[in-house]
Amino acid sequence: MILRIAICDDMKDTCIEIQDMCKKCCKDNNITLHCSLFYSGEEIVDAIKGNAEYDLIFLDIQLANLSGVDVGIIIREQLKDNLVQIVYISTEKNYALDLFPIRPFHFLIKPISYMNIFYIINKYQDLFMHKKDYFEFMSNYTEQKVRIANIIFFERKLHKTVITTTAGFFECSRSINDIAEEPFVIDAFLRTHGSYLINKMHIVAYRPDNLIVTNNINIPISRKYKIEISNTLLTKLDN
Repeated sequence: MILRIAICDDMKDTCIEIQDMCKKCCKDNNITLHCSLFYSGEEIVDAIKGNAEYDLIFLDIQLANLSGVDVGIIIREQLKDNLVQIVYISTEKNYALDLFPIRPFHFLIKPISYMNIFYIINKYQDLFMHKKDYFEFMSNYTEQKVRIANIIFFERKLHKTVITTTAGFFECSRSINDIAEEPFVIDAFLRTHGSYLINKMHIVAYRPDNLIVTNNINIPISRKYKIEISNTLLTKLDN
């Protein structure tokens, strides 16, 4: 399993300390950790606006200029990201009412101990890491994961599968026929061609010979799948 953590605190030593504890906890729990450090609210907001995705954010409240509360409001209200879980960290306890609209996962008081981090990661693992909101795969010998909702389509190219997402492209070592057997694909994707699996959420327009998907990409429909696709999309419209 992969856990993507962002740590944002204007004290570099605090970021490194939390990162080291996260590394130890993830190693003990057989979790692959991808960790990013940020030293201002502006930095982490820019990263998320640039399509960086995180599962868990450790966020200092008392950041200069753009505070942790401001960052949380931007994530929830402006960027509409309700999946990432935010753990606030502070030297004070007087923030409950300010944080309520942001729906934080937890609140930690400095100094932070290893047991604090252990509890947070294990709680996150119990609540979220067994849910199938993400597709995990190997890309160039590195474990990756993307939100299923952000996948536009899978495409077979030579002996690999290219995943086109709202954030860019990934190569996957699994075959497209293997991916087609995944339960989330069976439920949420359409096969239009031997080389394509399309996320139904990203279909913009339907024509007899092709589909238009997010980013105005044209996907061919082979003769083999025309009737099935027509029936599926017409049924969706009727509902």
